Amino acid sequence: GTTKTSKNAIQVSYSGISEKDCSIVVMRRNTNKIRRSVYSEVKKACSRLGLLEKIDYKATVSPFQIHFKDTGNNIFFTGVDSIDDVKGFVDENKPIKIVWIDELTEFFEKSVEEGEEMIDNIEATFSRGNDDWFVMMFSFNPPRNPNHPIMQWYNKMKKRNDVSHTHTTYLDVPPEWLGKSFIR
Repeated sequence: GTTKTSKNAIQVSYSGISEKDCSIVVMRRNTNKIRRSVYSEVKKACSRLGLLEKIDYKATVSPFQIHFKDTGNNIFFTGVDSIDDVKGFVDENKPIKIVWIDELTEFFEKSVEEGEEMIDNIEATFSRGNDDWFVMMFSFNPPRNPNHPIMQWYNKMKKRNDVSHTHTTYLDVPPEWLGKSFIR
């Protein structure tokens, strides 16, 4: 109930309708988790923003993509079953300016080094060609083990000047998003 996925879904959807020349990539570690998680959550975010499917945007599942009609921006969804899945990934018409990796812990299952290497490769792939701005967003539930590889990476990232950290809870969203049973 941290609402991190809901918050980021609204942020990327809003960027898709408000920014000029801004396509977005949303990823999970495993492709088979896209449809029922981030793809559905971004469609829900579009609805929460008052957008109507088929009027304001077109959503497809093969490939997983949302195209905003007014701006021409796209949100692409992909898994990173292998780093080769994203190498050479481009939008032919718009620069990719935002990359959101959801459930980042999945990238750090073996080691800090493996997770960092994948993130570095992803950033190198998508930041190319952006002269004005580029943003990487990450979301995850912190594991209970403070020595988990994701927490080692996170503590290192918090020290950087170019990193901002946000923390969300169920108190940060309208109660109807979660329902009375959850809140109780």
